[in-house]
Amino acid sequence: MCARRSYAVNMLETPDDDHGLTPEEQTEILMMAARLQEEQRERMSVDQLELLAQEAGIDPPFVRMAIERRGGTALSSAASSRSRRWP
Repeated sequence: MCARRSYAVNMLETPDDDHGLTPEEQTEILMMAARLQEEQRERMSVDQLELLAQEAGIDPPFVRMAIERRGGTALSSAASSRSRRWP
């Protein structure tokens, strides 16, 4: 167990919690937070995907077209409203 995790486990064992969370609730919350963080690390923004595609020789507008054809769920309104010009 790493030092950070050991510290977190020790904190979970403290009976006097300011927020009134039981040790079981604290464990559940920390496990969920760790899962959410890992999911976020696995995700890639549209901008990151465009850069990766560009390195592979794919022009960014084609990445956007593919996203739109897939259902557009990866495009936020802010990302889709940006206008870009690519050489």
